[in-house]
Amino acid sequence: MKWWGWSVLAVAVTGCATPNGAWEPQLRAARSIGDPRQRADALAAAAEAAGSVGDVATVKSALGDLADDPRHDDVAERCAIQLGNAAYWSAARETALLIRDEGRRKAALVKVGG
Repeated sequence: MKWWGWSVLAVAVTGCATPNGAWEPQLRAARSIGDPRQRADALAAAAEAAGSVGDVATVKSALGDLADDPRHDDVAERCAIQLGNAAYWSAARETALLIRDEGRRKAALVKVGG
């Protein structure tokens, strides 16, 4: 393969790795679910899937949709840890700060190095 072929391959692979908004279609589908419990389950799954690949925009959007759900802090903590494990330090800290319970927020900040 010529040098430009490798360049295109490298750009394609790295460009697809963690673009913000990549999980937006899953998030839109979750929002369209009529049953509140199923919608919250789907939003949590979308947030965690997005967090696992560093899609911070989708994580924040999904957590916003989960604002009134009792699982909000659980999902926010898991996403913050996923982002930290993937070396998205700033996003991990920002996500941990969304945890409402003060003790849990402080513990999550310690886990993500914030």
